[in-house]
Amino acid sequence: MKSLMNEYVEHKKFGRGLIVGEEEGKIKVEFGSHSGNKIFQLPDAFEQFLEFDDKSLQEESLMLVQAKKQLIAEESERKQQEQERQEEERKEEEQEQLKKKRKTTKQKNTK
Repeated sequence: MKSLMNEYVEHKKFGRGLIVGEEEGKIKVEFGSHSGNKIFQLPDAFEQFLEFDDKSLQEESLMLVQAKKQLIAEESERKQQEQERQEEERKEEEQEQLKKKRKTTKQKNTK
């Protein structure tokens, strides 16, 4: 996404504002003396709170929101699969320990 400096946005509560600062993952919007400056998380703020005057930027921001949601969902799925794999390994290890214990007990009983 191009620089967002000097782009106008509309906030549901604070009204019209101007982007006056940006840093990785955040923008600073000036809403005027009644609301002052506010900092918003990118691209999340454009899903619920902010809307660009520039419709192409708005569409791009919503696409970024969807892409971020997809990445989060994929990462969550990977973590879930990893936890399931680790649980399966733990169960297998417990089964091996139990087999060894039974074998040892059986050998002691046959002596």
